[in-house]
Amino acid sequence: MPSMLKRSHTDVRDIDLNLLVAFEALMEARSVTRAAERLRIGQPSASHALKRLRELLDDPILVRTPTGMAPTPRALALAEPVRAILSAIEATLFSAPTFDAAQATRIFRVGATDYAQAVIAPRLFRRVQELAPGCKLLLMITNCDTVARQLERGEIDVAIGVFPDAVATPHRAVLYREDYLCVFDAAACGVRQRLSYTQWLALPHAIMSTRGDYTGTLDELLAVRGDRREVVTSTPNFLALPWLLKGRRLVCALPTRLARDCAAPIGLKTCPLPFEAPAFDISMLWHSRSSEEAGARWLREQVVAAVAGK
Repeated sequence: MPSMLKRSHTDVRDIDLNLLVAFEALMEARSVTRAAERLRIGQPSASHALKRLRELLDDPILVRTPTGMAPTPRALALAEPVRAILSAIEATLFSAPTFDAAQATRIFRVGATDYAQAVIAPRLFRRVQELAPGCKLLLMITNCDTVARQLERGEIDVAIGVFPDAVATPHRAVLYREDYLCVFDAAACGVRQRLSYTQWLALPHAIMSTRGDYTGTLDELLAVRGDRREVVTSTPNFLALPWLLKGRRLVCALPTRLARDCAAPIGLKTCPLPFEAPAFDISMLWHSRSSEEAGARWLREQVVAAVAGK
């Protein structure tokens, strides 16, 4: 019978890999009885495994000597390679994959709203650069309408932003609660201090709307109060609003962290909203396929650390 080394790849598919486990036990025990104990099988089963190995390899494997069973030269030659094969299988199937950030080379694809790209992405990018210098960060625009499809298709590893329709998904983490600040050009609006409700309501407004209309969450609150504001311009991007305000008699409501980052550098003033408005969640979403993948898990940990200011 031809030896195992001369078999074709097609023949290998017909080999019971349990025979490799039995071979290792027989080589270590040098006894069918003790090998059966190691394998937790009966002695007849161990004897049958030895018989099959002998047929497979066309070699006695173990032979009787005055001092007990001894391996043949062929068996001794195969002992270390078989042990390496079994170790490799065990490591492949049962060892938890790790992610070595310092040595990794990878592109992380992050879907983020324009708010998240301005407020969170710079902090996340700094962490990735410091901890994983061989990795790159690819930022992609996402929103409530596209995020589920992007995650499902694997176009992004994680999504960051306001996703009120994703509350029920188990693959979601709330990063923090956010609220609004008023932002305006004090000189153009003729206001020195914080805006009163009457002043705020009297000013023209700019809003962010992904629907391309002139109403937002605050308008629903105003309707309950029996009031209405004048919205004169609308944009789907939060980041455009501060530049629309500069030098104009115009006011807008921006998320607090974004307002604090971008208002002062271009000479705009901020103040609290002159009425109570509900806060909202900034969340992180991911797909189930990447829940346990080491690199994706590391990325999510960095997002959490970035928003915590670490």
